[in-house]
Amino acid sequence: MHRELLEESGCRAGSVDFWKAYYPNTRFVLGYYYFIARDCEVVAPLDPDPGEQIAVRWITFDQLFELVYEPRFRHKDFTRELMDMMLHPEKKEAFRILLGL
Repeated sequence: MHRELLEESGCRAGSVDFWKAYYPNTRFVLGYYYFIARDCEVVAPLDPDPGEQIAVRWITFDQLFELVYEPRFRHKDFTRELMDMMLHPEKKEAFRILLGL
């Protein structure tokens, strides 16, 4: 995970922990894996694989929840997770604590 984070964001993390996995289609062994990277610092330019189009955008914790309204944000399972946190402030606060904020 550390190598992938460095390659795709130019960041080095103090720690990276698994958070959740989503499997949107039971017909395929294809999942989305979410990790939490803490204590990140930019140490290198982006180095994406051929064909990858990656842009890093730094946002605040509260701006994270605004992503659910952006048409280009296509992570439906994560969107549902964020919306659930918006409806349940105690879950949002627990997530804030998990992130170390």
